[in-house]
Amino acid sequence: RTPATTPATTPATTTTATTTATTTTVASTTECAVRTTGSGKAAGANESMPGGNRVRAATSSDGITWTRLSDAILDQIGTPSLVIGPKGLPLLYTTAHKVNGQQDGFVVSIGTADGRTWRHCQVNKKGFPAGLMGVDPDVVTLASGGDRMYLTGSAGSGSNRIAIHYADSTDGLTWTYGGLAFEQSESILDSVTFRVGSTWHMYVLIGTSTEMVHGTSSDGRTFTFISKGPVLLNGQSVVLSQAAVIGGQVRVFSFVPPGSWIRALITADGTNWTPEAQPALVFDSSIEYKFI
Repeated sequence: RTPATTPATTPATTTTATTTATTTTVASTTECAVRTTGSGKAAGANESMPGGNRVRAATSSDGITWTRLSDAILDQIGTPSLVIGPKGLPLLYTTAHKVNGQQDGFVVSIGTADGRTWRHCQVNKKGFPAGLMGVDPDVVTLASGGDRMYLTGSAGSGSNRIAIHYADSTDGLTWTYGGLAFEQSESILDSVTFRVGSTWHMYVLIGTSTEMVHGTSSDGRTFTFISKGPVLLNGQSVVLSQAAVIGGQVRVFSFVPPGSWIRALITADGTNWTPEAQPALVFDSSIEYKFI
C-alpha cells in the first residue's frame, strides 16, 4: 500500500487477507450507509492519489500460499487494511477519493466471507477534531473486543506536520476519536501496527522516503520512539505494509516500491525479521501493473 498523502508510482493497489468465516451474508442497508462509488481513474486524479488506484484481494488458508480473487474490489480507493468483524465478515478499510466531495478520507467495505461481494459504506466519526478526515487506515483488533484504527492526519489545527491519530470502534462502523498516538518533529505517516506479546509496535514512513520510524507502546494509545532507518531485506529497503497473526506467528507483508512482489516477514520481537522463502504474490501483468 502507498500512503494517500505521498507520491506513488503505480495505479494499482493490492491488499492481501485471510478469511476464515463461513457466513455469506453481506451487511444490509440498515447496518451501514451505502456510499456512491466510482470506477476507473477519477477525473483529475493521478497515481499519487486514491482516485488513481484500485484494490484487489487474495486469500490464503495458511498465510503462505495466496490465491487472487478474480475481480477487483473497487476503484478510486487505496491504502487498504482488513480485519474480520464481530459478525465474522471481512471489513476492508481504505482511503477513498474525495469522500465528502472535496477531501479524501477513510471508509469501509463489508464483504461476504469469501471476499467476492462487497457493500461500500460510509463510517460514523465521533469526537474527531475539526478538519481531520483521516487517511491511511491501519486497523488492529483489540484483545478486549472491538478494533483500534490508526490514521494519518495533521498533528494539530493549522499544522503542516503530519502525525498518527487513533480511534476505537465496537461495531466497525462508528469510530470514536482517541487522540494522537505517535508524532515526531518531522512528518510521519501510513502506519502499520501489531502486537508481540504485551508490546505494541508501530512502523511509520518518514515523509516521501522509504525510511521508517519504529515506536512501541504498552497500551496501543501512545507510542514512544525506538529507532529510525530502513528495513532491509537482502540489502533492499522494504516498506512494511500489513500485519497479521497467522499460525501463531506475526507476519508483516512488505514490498519494495514500486513493487513486483509482496513478501511476508516473520518477527518474534517486532525488530528482527525472517523472510518467507517465497513471495506471497508476484504481480501478474495481465491484471496488475505493480504492487504499492
